[in-house]
Formats: sequence, C-alpha cells, structure tokens
Amino acid sequence: NTIRAMNPEVIVTDELFGGRDAEAVCDIVRSGVKVFASLHGKGVESLYRSETLRRLRDIAELYVVLSPRPRAGTVAEIRNRRRRAMAVDFARLVAGGLLALICCYGGLLIKRHYAEREKFYRDAEAFAARLKSEISSRKTPLPEIISEFCAGRKGEFARRVGAFGEKLRAGAPQNRAAVEEAEDTHLRKDEKKQFADFLSALGKTALREQVAEIARAEGEFASKRVACAEESRRLGGMYFKLAVLVGIALIVMLA
Repeated sequence: NTIRAMNPEVIVTDELFGGRDAEAVCDIVRSGVKVFASLHGKGVESLYRSETLRRLRDIAELYVVLSPRPRAGTVAEIRNRRRRAMAVDFARLVAGGLLALICCYGGLLIKRHYAEREKFYRDAEAFAARLKSEISSRKTPLPEIISEFCAGRKGEFARRVGAFGEKLRAGAPQNRAAVEEAEDTHLRKDEKKQFADFLSALGKTALREQVAEIARAEGEFASKRVACAEESRRLGGMYFKLAVLVGIALIVMLA
C-alpha cells in the first residue's frame, strides 16, 4: 500500500536478510520500481545457492561485487544480467542459424541425389543409342566406344562405364568388372542388377541379337529417365522445401 501511495521511482535499502526481505524486493520490482540493495555473500554464485535469496536472481539486472582488498569498497566484479541474456540470445540465434544451414544443406543433398539419378539414366540412354549405332554400322570395338563416349563427360554413369572399359583393357573378366562397377553406383538394388546385366551382356551375342538387346535396354533407360525426372521434380523439390521449413522453425524456436 505504501508503494502505491507514494509511487516512488527508486528505492535504496541496505542489507537484505532472509526470505521475507527477498520477497518484498521482488514485489516492489514487479510494481515497476527500481531497487538498489546490498547483501553479504561470497560472490554472485552464493546468491544462486541460497534457498532464501535465490528468487532475487530472476529480477536482478546488475550485480556489483565489492571486496575489502586492497581496500574496503573495491569493485571486484560487475555482472550485467541483461548483457549476459543478450549474449545467450545471440548464441541461440547463431546455433539456430547453423542448424538451419545444416537442414538446408541436407535438403540440397537430397535434391541433388534425385537430379543425379536422372542424369545417370539420361547418360545411359545416350550410351545405348551410341552403342547401337557403332556396333551396327562401324563395328567399333567395345572399349573404344566406351572411351569415345566418356571423353569429356562428367557424372556417375561416365565414371562407372569408363572404369568398366579400363578393366576390360586390363584383361579383367567382363562379368566381374560389370558387377563391381554396378555395386559402386548409388542406384537401388534392382537397378544395380539391371546395370550389371547390361554391361555383362555387351559383345556376347550375335550382332542382330545384340542390337535388339541394346535397343531394349535403351527403352528401359528412357523410361527410368522419365521416372527419375518426375521424382527429381516432385520429391527432390519437396524434401528441399521441407528442410528449409525445418531450418526456419529451428531459428524461430531458438531465437
């Protein structure tokens, strides 16, 4: 009642002692009045450990610790709770930003995974068309066709087929080389088998049968390319947007 009647802006008091004093100061501060008070202790940490005075830490904005050394009244420490809170908020904001970047990067990797699958089958389709043309008209040896096709190309298909051609030149068994290169791809299990079967069958049958088999594989690769393009557009974009939204949500939650 006295606070409401006198309506002070600042109250200065000496040593606080016990829970009743702490509760009274808390009530005064919640009324919008500034309070300057003193108390005895061994530092700010001792205030936090005190069962009766602990509630003061929720309202105190500035702590000034005085020491008797080298002389009485020496300021040993000044701790600004508001500045500390700002530092904590900034740290949380930075942490949220980093987590958001990680989420966005993860979404980007997922989107790139779908895009790389589409490129793999686009290159596979182009290779089958090139292979069909070369063996039917020019009868070019398989290692030469592979070398010419892979020259200057990037992507997983070119790397795997190029390595397959190098193994053939080195005298490695074709079936084993095909399986090894198929296993090193990021394709699904059934797709790896399809790719290994395609490489293993090259050059092992009569020309007409081989051309027909390559044409069939070309059609399968084309279908896969279309399906992967749709996955890249739909799922890749969806997962990327979802990752961005999760990142934004983390920033909001930690801010």
